[in-house]
Amino acid sequence: MATHPRWSALLYEFSGGLTAAVIALSLALAFGVVAFAPLGPAYAAHGALTHV
Repeated sequence: MATHPRWSALLYEFSGGLTAAVIALSLALAFGVVAFAPLGPAYAAHGALTHV
């Protein structure tokens, strides 16, 4: 007999993935701003948009 995943386990997996995605995107935005900030404010904005 095959075992089925519990809904609570799937909920934990989904919330963990969503948390990791939010943290990764915010870090990418910050790294883009920091990388392009020495070039000027206009380039810092482009760095934020490209998520270097």
